[in-house]
Amino acid sequence: ERRLGAALAAVSSLGEAERVYALATAVICVLHRYGANVAAIGLAGGDGRPRLLAIASSAADTIGALHDLIAGALRNGTLPQVANSEPETAYNPIIPVLLASDGDVDALPELRQDLNLAIDSAGTGLRCSYGSRLFDAQTVNAFLGHVIAYLAAQLSDPTQTIGSIHYVDAGETARIDAAGRPNFDLPAPAVTVQALFADAAASRPDAVAIEADGTTLSYHELDMQ
Repeated sequence: ERRLGAALAAVSSLGEAERVYALATAVICVLHRYGANVAAIGLAGGDGRPRLLAIASSAADTIGALHDLIAGALRNGTLPQVANSEPETAYNPIIPVLLASDGDVDALPELRQDLNLAIDSAGTGLRCSYGSRLFDAQTVNAFLGHVIAYLAAQLSDPTQTIGSIHYVDAGETARIDAAGRPNFDLPAPAVTVQALFADAAASRPDAVAIEADGTTLSYHELDMQ
């Protein structure tokens, strides 16, 4: 269970349905930022078959507009059910993330996708389970941090666009920077390419420097270009 502090303190004042709308919106935003133009998530159903929520979004859409679209889709109760490809485990590979209320998760322990999220009944904690064959704890913690960022943004100012939110925190930014930076210092080159060319042009001006398509240029000719 991951405590969300201020973000979930605001979510806890919402009704149970509104909490699910808010969480679904945050997850869809994160999946969009990960590169999904149409993000698909599952909503746990009382009959053991998840409902499929697939939403198209763009970076220019506001978080509030996406929330309203998702809330409308969930309120009308017409989301399609998804047949489980593995009935013995209720697993469906087309649903990467499953959302549920705390009660749904406890009542359906067999209903597990690759990553499962649920806001607890008090609205003060986010429960998460995940397939360790696909994810490690650091990856999942980063994902939860991104969801938290979009929950906070959604509650503070829903007029912000999906693409405007800086969802990577300082710690993750430092890790990304470190991963992209070599951990050793390359020695400074003893001589530059320009110096090597100048030396060749001075010592062997008539030697062939370039040959292509039947045309040749000597070092002297190339130096005069």
